[in-house]
Order: sequence, then structure tokens, then C-alpha cells
Amino acid sequence: MIVSQMQRLLRQAPTQAQVWLWLGLSSLVSLLYSVPVLVTAFSHAYVIQDDARQHVYWMRRFLDPTLYPNDLTTDYFESVAPLGYRMLYWLFAQFGLDPVVLSKLLPLLLALGGTFFVFMAAMQVLPSPIAGFAAAVLANQGFWIRDDVVSATPVAFVYVLLPAFLYFLMRRSLYPCILTMALQALFYPQVFLVQAGMLGLMLVQIRGNRLQWADAKERRFCIIGLAVAVLLLLPYALVSSPYGPVISAAEAQQIPAMARGGWSRFFVMQTGVPWHQDFWYDEFWVCSQRSGLLPTEWCAAPHLYPQAWLAVLGLPVLLWQRRWFPLVQRMTPAITSLAHCFVISLGLFFVAHGLLFRLHLPNRYTEHSFRILAALAAGVAIALLVDRFLHWLERLSSADGVGRSLLSYSSIAVLGALLLLHPYGTDSREEPFPHHNYVFGRYPRVYEFLAQQPKDTVTASLSPEVNNLPTFTQRPVLVGGQGYILPYHQGYFAAVSDRLTAVIRAQYSPGIGPLRQVVEEYGVDYWLVDRDFETEGYLETASVFRQYPGVASRAQDSIAAGDLPVLLRRMEGCTVVDADAVVLLDAPCLVEPLDAP
Repeated sequence: MIVSQMQRLLRQAPTQAQVWLWLGLSSLVSLLYSVPVLVTAFSHAYVIQDDARQHVYWMRRFLDPTLYPNDLTTDYFESVAPLGYRMLYWLFAQFGLDPVVLSKLLPLLLALGGTFFVFMAAMQVLPSPIAGFAAAVLANQGFWIRDDVVSATPVAFVYVLLPAFLYFLMRRSLYPCILTMALQALFYPQVFLVQAGMLGLMLVQIRGNRLQWADAKERRFCIIGLAVAVLLLLPYALVSSPYGPVISAAEAQQIPAMARGGWSRFFVMQTGVPWHQDFWYDEFWVCSQRSGLLPTEWCAAPHLYPQAWLAVLGLPVLLWQRRWFPLVQRMTPAITSLAHCFVISLGLFFVAHGLLFRLHLPNRYTEHSFRILAALAAGVAIALLVDRFLHWLERLSSADGVGRSLLSYSSIAVLGALLLLHPYGTDSREEPFPHHNYVFGRYPRVYEFLAQQPKDTVTASLSPEVNNLPTFTQRPVLVGGQGYILPYHQGYFAAVSDRLTAVIRAQYSPGIGPLRQVVEEYGVDYWLVDRDFETEGYLETASVFRQYPGVASRAQDSIAAGDLPVLLRRMEGCTVVDADAVVLLDAPCLVEPLDAP
């Protein structure tokens, strides 16, 4: 009986009740993946998602405009935040909702929204709830195998807005399509360029091995959409950043932070090598986080992502062998939208490489769209394969009808379990599925102390813990670490680089001069250090030293020569919070004259 029921779902137009039932099941799967992450987000007093530490914390200014006064880092991240993203958090802040709390709630809602539109878009390609369900499940696995959605940063909204755009484009719903384009431009402009390019590509169609203009109705749809796209692009073309021009490829090649081992690693080889010679095929062009074509998780463990293989190899083969897969006849012309999205994403990837870094990072034009496209194409492929499998079950000849029914039920149950549960048992990451990348604060005494200080209190540090302080204390830091020192705008990068190199010199100087200069010039109130900051192991492994090897090597040479940092010698008398692995020091105390009482 179950075989015949599923065959009807695949081969006949579904009823509205069937669509809602399978959409409900898809949403249930989304909740199954999402709720554990939500529980983790509120499981600790000090917890924040890794990327939210840069892109969300500053929006507490919406609740209290006096926070982070004259703070370079906070002002920079506010300036680069897309308008729609800022306005969404601002709107909820008007009702008193903490932006950090909102960032923990949004992922569940974004995943549900993405589930809805992926399901509906798959139904446009193959009108079967099974195709929609399979695509939605695979999309959700893509949502939670990475930390894009859970970050609630601008990129998270791609996973709702791109499927929504595809759905409305397939239906040729002009105004909803334009609305999703506008929202994409306001939240994540890189994928907006993909959408605009798709409209341009639709103007030309292939008919009888010849290129022809689309018909009048289609041209009208595309031209209106492109006109809106041009208007939406004008602010980005006319408004320049207050933090200087975008870095060029030649300049970036000289920055250790963008070389192998750097915080913003882009180039594979070492500095001084021409960038166009600086790649390995799999690492630079295909698998790199910023320069590569594919989502990085596909390269790290390809056996964990059946949607990638089903999309790239499975669906084309099934379409080619359509005589074995009669369900192909039910597929609609909407599948061309998936092809258009793939072609434009690929084209913009190479354009971004050619214009490095004026269109930001090349990977941003493919990794997000490829995840959505793979889920949709794989969902359709799974429906075709299931239909063929059911056809095989139907033709089984057996005298034992009970045995045949048992085989049918068990086979379908096993296939369903594999689809739903395989990420749990095969995830290769240290963090199990679902992946969230939440950071837990380990030093509440430090956070509580700093939170009680005046709002303009500034802390300097080379410890990785410095990245947690703006969120957990709501007080500024002189300069952050990985994730805060971004090299893409020359003015900002030069300023934070000056600060970080000054902090390295001051922290490891055997004389008090560099330390006093930093404290007085930048108004530093506290200095946070890792307890083992002067040990050989720390100097060799701390990633901060790889970003500025020149000044770091001088610090290492000084320690090796036996010249202990003055900060170490004064630590005992200037400690205000001793939190085991880290120590918070009073900065003015550190630079007092040696004969001070």
C-alpha cells in the first residue's frame, strides 16, 4: 500500500493537503536540527556566535548610543554593515530587544523561512512533495553543517532570500521577485548581483540551436527587474567608505595576514610571489575559503554531502537516461532557472578574481548559491531515484505478499533514515552536527569587573580573549584579534595594524617607554595578558605573531636574550583580576615611575 501511495505522490498532481503535510514534515525536520542550537545559545550567561562577535555586538548602540565611544573597530563594523541588516536589528531594538539575544533567535526563523522557499521552489521544478521534502532536508543539513545561518550576520539572510527569489522567478511573479531582489541588495549585495545577472541571461534563449531574444512578456519582466537592479546598485557605486579605498591584489600580496597561515588567508604561497602564480589547483581555485569555487565543507569531506554529488553528477545522468526514469516527463521548464543561477554564479566568480578585491571575495558568488542549487537539484534527483526504486518494488514477483510488503516498508524506512540522520553519524568536524561555532566566555570575573567600569574604558590585549570583551563587557578594546583586523579597506587596516604592532612592542619591551607610549597615546585603562605570554611555546604558537612577523621576531629575540618584559616584572603589583589563565592589569599602574609608592 505504501508503494502505491508514494507512486501517486510522485506521478500525480498533489492535493493541497498533501503539499501542506509534506511542508509541515519539512519544517519539523528544520526544527529537529535548529532547536538544539537554540538551546545551546541560551545555555550559558556568556555565549556568543563567533562571527556575531564582530557583526552584532556593536548594535547594542541602538539600545544605548553612548556605548563604545570613539571606538575605531566598532565604527568600522557599523560602517560596513548593509543597510537592511542594520535596520532589522534597529527595529527590534526599539522594542527593547537586545541585538545579541535577537541574533540567537533569528537562526531558527531563518531556517524555517529557507525551508519553506526551498520546498516550494523544488515543487516548481518537479511538482511532487517528495522532491520538495528531500530538497528541504538537504538544504537544512547545509544550513547547519556550516555556521552561516546560525551567525545571524548578513550572509544568513541569503538562505531565505535566494530560495525565495528562485521560487518567485520560476512563477514569474514580478513584484515579489523585485521585493526579494531589493531585500538581497540591502542584506547581502554579492548574491544580489547573481540575481540581477540571472535576469540579464533570461533575455536570451536558445531555440533550435539558435540564440534568440525572449518573447515580449519575458523581456518586459526582465527589463523591469534589471531597471530596479540598477537603481539598487547606485548607492554602492556612489558612496565610498570613510576607511579608504579597497586594497588591490598587488598590495594584498605583500600582507602576511593574507598569505598562508594569515587571519585573512587568501593567497596560498608566501609573500613576494605574483598572485596569479600563487595557487594550487585544489586549494586556491577550488577549495579555499575565500578564493575557491566550492563550499569548503564539500572539499573537506565530500562523502558527507550527497547533495553535491547528486546535483553535479546524479541529476544530469538521470536526465540523460530519461527512458529509465519516466518521472523526468513531469519536470517543468523552471529547471532552467537553476542552470541560469549556476552560470551567473560561475561567471561572477571569475569576474571577482579579475577585479580582485573590488567585488570583495570570489568565493562569495558561488558558495551560497551552490548550496541552495545543490539541495534543489539533489531533491529532484532523489525523487527520480525513488520513483525508479518504487517501480522496481512494484514489479517484484513473490508468492509471499507479506514479505514483499515488509521489504517495501523497511526499504523506504531505511532510505528515509539515511536522508535525515546521516549528518549525525558522519560529521568529520570536531564540533558535532548541528554546527554552531558558539564561543563560551571562560572568565566571568574579568567580564563583570570591566562591565562595571566607565563606558569609555579601553582594554589592550594580545590574548585571543580580547575578541570576547566587546560583547561580554560592552566596553571597547584598543584593537581586536582574528576577525577584527580585516585587510580589505586600506585606511582601517593601516590604523589597526599600527595599534597591534604597538601593543606587541609594548607588551614585550624590557623598557617602560613603549608601554607608556601606548597607554598615554590611546588612553588604555587595562591590559589583559595570558599568564604564559612570555614563554617560548606561547611565542611560537600564538597566531597573532604570524600576522606581523617583523615586530614579533624582535619580541622573540628579546625574550631569548633574557630581557624579560617590563610588564611581566610589574604584573604582581598591578593585577586587578587574576582569572587563572588570564590576568587583568591596571594600565596606569604599569607605567608609574619605579620610585612611585
